[in-house]
Amino acid sequence: MKKLFHKPENIFIIIGLICGLVFLTVNPPFQASDESVHFYRASDIAEGHFIPVKINDKTGVNISMNLEIIAYKYPWNKIDYQKAKYSPNETFSRLNIKHDYRIKHFVNMADVAIINYPPFPYLASAISIDIGKLLNLSPLLIMYLGRLANLLLWIFLTYLAIKITPVHKWVFFMLALMPITVFQAASLSADSFTIGISFLTIAFFLKLSFDDNKDKVSLKDIFILLFLLITLVLSKPFYFLLMLLFFIIPLKKYGNKKRMSLILTSLLLPVVATCFAWYYTVRGFYVPAEPNISINAQMALIFHSPEIFFYALLNTIKIYVPYIIVGFTGQMGWTVFMPLWLVSLYIITLFIVSLLDKGKIKIDLKQKLTFIIILLLVSSAITIIEYIAWTPIGQNRIDGIQGRYFIPVIPLFFLLFYNVHYFKSKDKKSNLKISKYLTHGIVIFVVLFLLIAILTLLKTIYLL
Repeated sequence: MKKLFHKPENIFIIIGLICGLVFLTVNPPFQASDESVHFYRASDIAEGHFIPVKINDKTGVNISMNLEIIAYKYPWNKIDYQKAKYSPNETFSRLNIKHDYRIKHFVNMADVAIINYPPFPYLASAISIDIGKLLNLSPLLIMYLGRLANLLLWIFLTYLAIKITPVHKWVFFMLALMPITVFQAASLSADSFTIGISFLTIAFFLKLSFDDNKDKVSLKDIFILLFLLITLVLSKPFYFLLMLLFFIIPLKKYGNKKRMSLILTSLLLPVVATCFAWYYTVRGFYVPAEPNISINAQMALIFHSPEIFFYALLNTIKIYVPYIIVGFTGQMGWTVFMPLWLVSLYIITLFIVSLLDKGKIKIDLKQKLTFIIILLLVSSAITIIEYIAWTPIGQNRIDGIQGRYFIPVIPLFFLLFYNVHYFKSKDKKSNLKISKYLTHGIVIFVVLFLLIAILTLLKTIYLL
């Protein structure tokens, strides 16, 4: 029993559940980034509509009118939301206000990129919304029920990822328990599912590659990979580039080159077909709100004048790096940001843990080069999508890049430091002590950091 609570996956469940429930409760309704439109999308799927409705130049969702109205009773959806303070009475007074869910209403979401999101990230919250309607709960209680469903699914997926990965369990543990990760997991955001399924996909590839007990990629493994990759495509498309982790698995585990090629084809074709089918279906659904934003014009600009794009990219790095760093670790919703120095401390600690958290497994240069290629491709995809979909034509910076977009693939970055020989003692007993104290230190550090994050949220948001 004592050893049970020394395993990172088990400790994760305890901390993730407790802190997740705290964030779920103290985070005011719809204060998470874009939570209201995620709520609309989940509500539409709960109605059985997996594909949004297109009416002339408008694209949106048909949902119960009162589910839409409830999202606009909070200050984060108003122009002055950054100056707003919140009183808990605003929630308590509405918790038991019930409505007639039979009255439907069309909500135009054409100018929100979420309109293109596939349904997979919303299935858990959509099911909970249906349950809430059957129980005749108030719209606000339904919103909290959706948050709870997302949180529990994220905990399950991340628990599996930490459990099955043969390397960097504590790095996965720390990445999963960053304030922003737990905060997003306990919201209605699609990030909750996307992060969980991405971590699990990476962990499964690592298991196939480095687990000594796994000497061959079986038919069962192929079906699991296919499910994970299609699920990734039906979450956010560019994360399916994690499929390139296929090439870190040693050839001997495939059997021979012919079987390896056959497996690759059997994975690649369905994944690409699924991706193409979905985004062909929703083509033209998203229409930028600003007239000076044009996807076609920006793409033409990249091809004909790439130097303008690269100048905008360099300028963005110069201006927004501190914001992106905070957004990667310590941003909680629209208005709550942890200090840069504190966030930097967490990231530095992650670096140290990535150097210490090692074993007998060796990750070779070819495998690390694969990690680098995937990181560069995903980062490029994120940057280009934000440039063409959110940035005015010819602007000298790129709008819309958020630090949290990099979380689903960030374990690959820290795997680059695995096997780097620092902090290693020749004395085996000393190494055991380091491991023991490292475990306790990581847990204490993460818990303290999450407590600071919760206090920061309370101080920033509430009328105290």
